[in-house]
Amino acid sequence: MEPIRLFASRANIYRILADCFKYPDPSLADILELIPAQKGWGLSAELENELDRLPGLFHVDSSGFQEIELEYTRLFVGPYHVPASPYSSVYLDPEPMVMGISTLEAIDFYERAGLNPDENEHVLPDHISTELEFMYYLLFQYVSQNNPDFMAMAESFFSRHLGQWGPTFAELVLKNARHPYYQKLGQVLALFFAECTGRPPLN
Repeated sequence: MEPIRLFASRANIYRILADCFKYPDPSLADILELIPAQKGWGLSAELENELDRLPGLFHVDSSGFQEIELEYTRLFVGPYHVPASPYSSVYLDPEPMVMGISTLEAIDFYERAGLNPDENEHVLPDHISTELEFMYYLLFQYVSQNNPDFMAMAESFFSRHLGQWGPTFAELVLKNARHPYYQKLGQVLALFFAECTGRPPLN
């Protein structure tokens, strides 16, 4: 398999997962339909099989979608106990908090890649969806420009940041989710990180 094709597919998975961890929107159903196109592009058979199950669990009818919204809020927002906090600083900083030291480290990565986080953006810079989307950006730039600097930054960001807390977050989602869609999403993310943890991402 050509490495560029492999990295392009992995970039697409990062992007799909990033959208999955944003606040639910019915348009996500269209994005999930892109999953079958990634078959045979370097994912493990187990991960491919679990990814295939995601679209059928995301219901956009009024009652089903409301259940997904409620589950997202319960898992990731609160207002009281948050079973799976989606922010890196909760896991990486000495004191669990939002907008901590690790958030600033993430912002530094973004700026070195030529990105300027929007202060008006509702999602914080160290939210899981933001960090997954950043990995997509780096790999997309590597694939489109064949610039090794972007791959080096992807490896550094994964090993020093996302790979340090993402697997724990995925396990918490899998452990605490009650809705089948988020149970499967937690499983998919855990499998995906398992393929990346402990070595340069995507190898």
